[in-house]
Amino acid sequence: MTVTASELRAMLVDGEEIALLDVREEGEFGANHILLAVNVPLSLLELRTSNVVPRASTRVILCDGDGI
Repeated sequence: MTVTASELRAMLVDGEEIALLDVREEGEFGANHILLAVNVPLSLLELRTSNVVPRASTRVILCDGDGI
């Protein structure tokens, strides 16, 4: 499922819990990323997700460099 920028903005301000994970490698993330996004490189996603998203009920949005 793809989320538009306006849909993401609505999710960020609706008061519900959300995790915005940027799956690009650290260098790409550092150069340009969405405010409030947390860097979890795709190569480490499986290992780090439980650290940054402790509740299974949390909405998770993944973003990458496609379209940036």
